[in-house]
Amino acid sequence: MVTRICTRRTPGGTMGRIESQGRSGGRGIAVLCLFGLLTLIAGCQAVQIEAGLKRPAELTATAVAQRPTPTPTPVAPLGWLAFIRGGDLYVQALPDGPAQRLTTDGRTHSPRWSPSGEWLAFQKEPRFLWVGRRAGTDQRPVDLLDPVREPVAWSPTADRLAYISRGGLYLVSAAGGERRELVPPSAREGTGVMALAWSPDGQWIAFERLERQADGRVTLQGLWRVRADGTETREVYRNPDPFQTQSHLAGWSPDGRSLLFWQGWQLSASLLADGAPLMRVPVDGGTPVEIVPRTLVFSDFLAWAPDGQTLAVVEGGGRMTWEAKAITVVRPDGRRQRLSENGRADLFPAWSPDGRWLAVTSGPELPGEAGGERVRQTLAERRIWLIAADGSVRRPLTADARFRDERPQWSRDGQFLLFARLQGERAQIWLMRADGADQRPVVDELTPSPGWFGSYGHLAWDRLYAWW
Repeated sequence: MVTRICTRRTPGGTMGRIESQGRSGGRGIAVLCLFGLLTLIAGCQAVQIEAGLKRPAELTATAVAQRPTPTPTPVAPLGWLAFIRGGDLYVQALPDGPAQRLTTDGRTHSPRWSPSGEWLAFQKEPRFLWVGRRAGTDQRPVDLLDPVREPVAWSPTADRLAYISRGGLYLVSAAGGERRELVPPSAREGTGVMALAWSPDGQWIAFERLERQADGRVTLQGLWRVRADGTETREVYRNPDPFQTQSHLAGWSPDGRSLLFWQGWQLSASLLADGAPLMRVPVDGGTPVEIVPRTLVFSDFLAWAPDGQTLAVVEGGGRMTWEAKAITVVRPDGRRQRLSENGRADLFPAWSPDGRWLAVTSGPELPGEAGGERVRQTLAERRIWLIAADGSVRRPLTADARFRDERPQWSRDGQFLLFARLQGERAQIWLMRADGADQRPVVDELTPSPGWFGSYGHLAWDRLYAWW
């Protein structure tokens, strides 16, 4: 059944304040016109409560609205799941609540939960940032995002969003109100703020910055941090030769004393795709130190332990995720311990809440292959494994040859694991107990499918679902 709620917003709202600073006039007008259209569309929102499996045609953005039937808010003992089906956003209480449809245009991806679980940020093609309540109300467009690695992030302590647009850095509350400009927009496309990350206490936002001259020559690249209230900006690390080396922001240490970054070379995306050293630099400035010599530039290849001092990393260079990839644990004193076995390629480390175990995606290694049928068959053998934090125990949790299993995530109580499954190119989400028992699907379809190859075997699951 479908609930259709229509509201009208005045032109003086958030959209009326969108600017196009530092850009050509034609492009600015085009962006404003497109946002004006979105503002009109935003006045009509649809909510669908799904009681069971529906045919694909019933799940598209053209589903016909029906009379609303009020239902109580489901209890969610294992939290809430936001996921994409048919290009639309759904939410569902775990473990077995009904799915509730929040969008109907077929253009939605990349859901992100606010810390309270009351709000969701999501993107609509091509790159529009939206926010809305979990209940499906108060949906509104925010701004046009830049095409950078991760252009938006919630504060860890409050329901407010930091995002990157037109090379600038902005802050906005989920409930609305004036946006705050923390870093001014850039005068040149492809420059300005390139990545962001909140400090653990929500007081600072670190950002990666790149500046070029009119002839394309790089004049500045490095890491900065700005207070969330906009009162202070500090330089953390500036590359001495911004063309030869670059600092690509990976995040904060849990104690808030360091920033992590991947070190790139010569502004080369190809070199970066084959991995980079993972570095650490004090937030008050200083000399960067190496954590591991090579890892791929994926945030889900890094995981801090609950103690806030031990880091699990997928170590290994080369863009093929089925070759030379091992889980390495970096201790507080800098010692590194390899937990993966020879002949295995392990990915997506996730710590148990008590810090005793790592859940990982593990599959056979296939050296010397860049793609093709042998690679597809090898990736189909990926399973969810448990590894003791000291490496003393290693055992599989899933073993169904029909599926490829990836991206394990722990429930807050450590009793359950959520994971993604592929059968061919059909993507699903499953839940099981931490010992591998009681495996069952909770979402039967994620679409559009991520395919089987992705970025050399790395699939961007965060475009398709998020768990709160």
